[in-house]
Amino acid sequence: RNSAGREPYPARRRPRRHKAGASTRRAGAVARFDRRGSSRSRALVPARPSAAQDIKLAVEIDQQTADLNARISLLQDHLRNAYEQSQTSILEILLSARSLDDAANQVGYLMTIGDQDRALAAEIESLREQLQIKQQTLSDGRAQLADAQDQAAAQKVALDGKRKELATLQARLAVLKKQYA
Repeated sequence: RNSAGREPYPARRRPRRHKAGASTRRAGAVARFDRRGSSRSRALVPARPSAAQDIKLAVEIDQQTADLNARISLLQDHLRNAYEQSQTSILEILLSARSLDDAANQVGYLMTIGDQDRALAAEIESLREQLQIKQQTLSDGRAQLADAQDQAAAQKVALDGKRKELATLQARLAVLKKQYA
């Protein structure tokens, strides 16, 4: 205790005792988290698109591929320039600077460019992942469409067979009606 008669550090709080219903509140929070988590995973893997959406998705893939290629080209240019500038050591930058402030600005500029290049590389990686997901979705959609077309063709053949059988039975019925009429 200090001179004022108080504890120098506050006393530790006792852990709360859970009231009845606390487990249901926790379960509700977990359920909300699961719902939010599952909606995020659904956002990464889109639902099965229709044929029109397949075309739109293919166009988006082409646009995103062009954007990705442009970003990769930009990063390659930056890395080429960084390599060329790395031939000039930081010591040379410091010695050739007019003042300490000028040297700090030049080193800061190089560090900023490095940070931007890392951000560009992360963006490229993200674009690649998104593009891969879209390409997989398109591929899956085309496979499902082909399966649906095969099933429709098989059902059409079965339906044509049933129609022929119906026509045969109707003809027999007509013959039987004439016999008994």
